[in-house]
Amino acid sequence: MKARIAEVKAKLSAYLRRVKAGEEITVFDREVPVARIVGIKTSPLSSRPPIDKRPPGQLNLSVPGGYAFDPVDTLVQDRRRDRLSR
Repeated sequence: MKARIAEVKAKLSAYLRRVKAGEEITVFDREVPVARIVGIKTSPLSSRPPIDKRPPGQLNLSVPGGYAFDPVDTLVQDRRRDRLSR
């Protein structure tokens, strides 16, 4: 499909819906092609590992990054100390 710059600016959302549906749009400036709008086959988000949606009790909460201590355990201990000191 062909479209002029002014038309694409005025109806960008409609053109992006068409691109999302698989169309390719060539943008013209005074009859000279200046750009092509095409859909993205794979998004950067699709390459991320899936989010683990298990309940918290079933998650693997191993010590991250090779720390010499467990930061989560340290926070839990601090909270317990705070509660006992009240």
